[in-house]
Amino acid sequence: MSIKRILILVLSMSVLLSVLVFALVSSRSVDRYFNQTIDQTYQKNAESIKEYVTDGISQGYLHKGTLVSYIEDPIYYIAVYDTSGALLMDSDMTSNMMGGGMMNGMMSGASRTAFVFEASHMTTETIDLSADGEKLGMLAITRETSAVNTETSRLFRATLLSSGLISMAVVILLAGSVLFLVIRHINRSVTDMVDYATADTRERPAYRISEMNAIAASIESYRKLLAHKERVKKQKLDQVMHDTKTPLTVIKSQLMGIQDGLIPADSETVQSLLESAESLDAALSDISDVVEGQEKQQPVKLNKTDYSGELRKMVKGLEPKFRAKGLKLTLETQGFTIKTNAEALNKAVYNLLLNSYKYTEKGQVSLTTDNRAKTLTIKDTGVGIAKDDLARIFEPYFRGGNARKWEGEGLGLSIVKEQLTLIGAQISVRSELGVSTEFTIAF
Repeated sequence: MSIKRILILVLSMSVLLSVLVFALVSSRSVDRYFNQTIDQTYQKNAESIKEYVTDGISQGYLHKGTLVSYIEDPIYYIAVYDTSGALLMDSDMTSNMMGGGMMNGMMSGASRTAFVFEASHMTTETIDLSADGEKLGMLAITRETSAVNTETSRLFRATLLSSGLISMAVVILLAGSVLFLVIRHINRSVTDMVDYATADTRERPAYRISEMNAIAASIESYRKLLAHKERVKKQKLDQVMHDTKTPLTVIKSQLMGIQDGLIPADSETVQSLLESAESLDAALSDISDVVEGQEKQQPVKLNKTDYSGELRKMVKGLEPKFRAKGLKLTLETQGFTIKTNAEALNKAVYNLLLNSYKYTEKGQVSLTTDNRAKTLTIKDTGVGIAKDDLARIFEPYFRGGNARKWEGEGLGLSIVKEQLTLIGAQISVRSELGVSTEFTIAF
């Protein structure tokens, strides 16, 4: 159901309920008012009629016109009888309201014809008339049994009903106008909200309705969350794609070395190629997990190992690639026993070596270990890093000003930082622009 229909239904029910409540309350109020007021009026009139008739009979000056003047709600008929029950005077309504002498029936028994008023809601009250202890006759007053049935009450109810209907029409008209304006404002706000939710570049709109502002804030928060997730997903995907380059580089370099006769095709070389192939397979599996939003977060296990063997494999695998560029790759180690995760550390060291390879045009790249200090240092004679850029080089997608002429995504060093953080190692950098760069990993 639309908002418009809900509001119309609520308004209609509210107006109907208001009218019903008003009718009930006003009806009860009218009944109470007329029952009290008309009854008080009748008592006063009845007393005045009695006084007038008593004096009139005593002094002989009864007048029909005066008697008729007392006909007022709830009194409909007045009749005066003598002591024998004979009608002395009435208010000229005997022709259609009386079937015979009321007092004759009342005072002479069955031989007389009793006065019977045809309207069931009427009643007749009789009052004995006397003066100075002498009985003068009887006064009969016919009136409405209930004040609700009086002419005044009916006229008032008719006026109240017509006024109520007019008031209801005015209320419906005014409420409909207000409802139209409210619905139009809400529709505009909802349409604007939809446009905001579907447009990526729009600023968050402001509304007079607090709930609409809350919805807009929720949409903005959700959009920011989605954008953040997309950025993280893209970064992870780019990192995994970057990771595939390392084993491919090693495989290609070793195969070139075998082809040129620089690397023997022995079991050790084959094992190194198999390890690189397994790393490539793992990287491709990670790509699938990231794309499907199911990236695995497995805890990293640290083992005590002599890492110098891993370093020798790296240098042996990358040496042909460096040599083809005219660079010298050296390793100085006398054993390097540390507690680490070889897979994570391999990613970091490979990325550092390939980073040095990319930004070094001539000279050498050296890899040195210090078993006592538990440090591993990679130093090159490349383009160096500007002092202002040193603080940001480990940020994803950041590239120094002098590095932008080379192709790349700016992810290599961020991957290094991430892998070293996993194994609890620290990395520091020293660089002189145009001379050298030195990365030191401390365990």
